[in-house]
Amino acid sequence: MTLKKPLLLVASILSGAFLWFLLKKPLPEYDCLLLLNSKYFDYKTSAYVANKTIVIKNAVIADIFDTNPALTLNTTCKLLNLKGAFLYPGLIDSHAHLLALDKQKVPNWKTALELSAARPEKTRLLIGEANAKSMLLAGFTTIRDLGNSGFHLDAKLKKIMSAGPEIITSGPGVAIAPSQIDLKHNPKEYNLVDEHTDIDLLLQNYKSHQASWIKLYADNSNKSPLMAQSLLKSLTQKARNLNLRVAIHAEYAQSIANALDAEPDSVEHFYEIPLSKKTRAATYAVLTDAAPLEKTSASEKRISWLKQNNVKIVFGSDAVLDFTSNFKNRGEASLSSLIRLRQIGLSPQESLLSATATAGEMLGLPIGKIEKNYAANLVVFNSDPLLSLENLKNRTLIIFGGKIVCDNRQVCSP
Repeated sequence: MTLKKPLLLVASILSGAFLWFLLKKPLPEYDCLLLLNSKYFDYKTSAYVANKTIVIKNAVIADIFDTNPALTLNTTCKLLNLKGAFLYPGLIDSHAHLLALDKQKVPNWKTALELSAARPEKTRLLIGEANAKSMLLAGFTTIRDLGNSGFHLDAKLKKIMSAGPEIITSGPGVAIAPSQIDLKHNPKEYNLVDEHTDIDLLLQNYKSHQASWIKLYADNSNKSPLMAQSLLKSLTQKARNLNLRVAIHAEYAQSIANALDAEPDSVEHFYEIPLSKKTRAATYAVLTDAAPLEKTSASEKRISWLKQNNVKIVFGSDAVLDFTSNFKNRGEASLSSLIRLRQIGLSPQESLLSATATAGEMLGLPIGKIEKNYAANLVVFNSDPLLSLENLKNRTLIIFGGKIVCDNRQVCSP
């Protein structure tokens, strides 16, 4: 390897860190925050609710009431007049790889993941930090990291990013041999299992690292071999008994059918229509169609099948390498992935719900909605995202945990 590529990588990381330093200049402290004249989208009525004041205290939405200037004259809260701008919950990316290498000129995603696995932990954490910061500035306040993160490096990154975004961790993916990639550079990148694996001991390791999810591979991004159905179901059931939520990677018709039969909390990718129609009441499909796509009949049929079978659609960027070649950072790439959902047959409203309310429901967290007692993770846009998802690029305010990340005095851009 020449010296040029490492120097470019370090320069990219340092430039991102310098931008973050500028944006994190001290702001006045305040105990509460009032957003006046807000106009937010109500997922229950599928309409905007206007002229509301949002009260934020202790990192949550404490109250919502009709805007009345007389009620705010004597308040000690910090006041922000949104002047009718469009207020949304912070965006949620439910399938991310924050610690995976980005923007490298290698032939495919597999090579990118192998290069990433071989890098020192400190370098990977720097990459993860830069990716997470750029995603927060793109409006993503919650990110579920799903594997390709070394041996629980996502848990370390979560501690580093205490000021946002919120990172939901899952540890190493669980797969049968040979996994998705060659593990010679980092045997701990995945946990390999077979019928002889002590599943209870394996799962306790995830609990000890404070993982809240675990990712199982029904397939290794190939139609064969597939994880044995008995093993897949046993892992899923025992994980859920330990209060670990389960995401199952499944790309093909048979592996998707196997995943649905195991009844996980989410099925990742879901590229094909499954051979079996068995779905339980709360099945979530995390769609990761991030690459530029033309609207095809195959896409329409898949979306139609999901809707007819009451499978709820959730957004995931799955950005690793090739999806970001035209963007300067992970935040821009992930936002572009969300915008491109319209090309596979989702309306702007369906796309936005997949990255807010529906994602929050899947994660089982009080996020993704503007309601009392929900997390005060919010994004303000100066133009209507329902008219065009391109308007997601026009951010004027980002709030995480009740604190202002950036506002109209600063550039809310990654």
